[in-house]
Amino acid sequence: MARIKQIVDKKNDKYYYINKDNTMIHTIEDLIRRINVMHDKAVELHRVRNQYSNISGKTYDKDACNVLVDDIQELALGIAMDREGEEVMTEMEYKDN
Repeated sequence: MARIKQIVDKKNDKYYYINKDNTMIHTIEDLIRRINVMHDKAVELHRVRNQYSNISGKTYDKDACNVLVDDIQELALGIAMDREGEEVMTEMEYKDN
């Protein structure tokens, strides 16, 4: 895999590797962050969906739930479609000491 450029976003502590065709190659740490965001959104979805008990007579916010489901699915699709190269990238190998 020909890595030609490394972009460092120190504010967010993210490292991006750019291929010859300018496609991003995400690191293992990026994958962990994405999965953590998906988890947080799923917990929020659970809370919104179960916000009211059956005896309250109120219903959950379907629109808010659908937005959260869409966000989770978009993140999952991004992970599924991130198939640049065969090398498994990690920030530890490229971080400046």
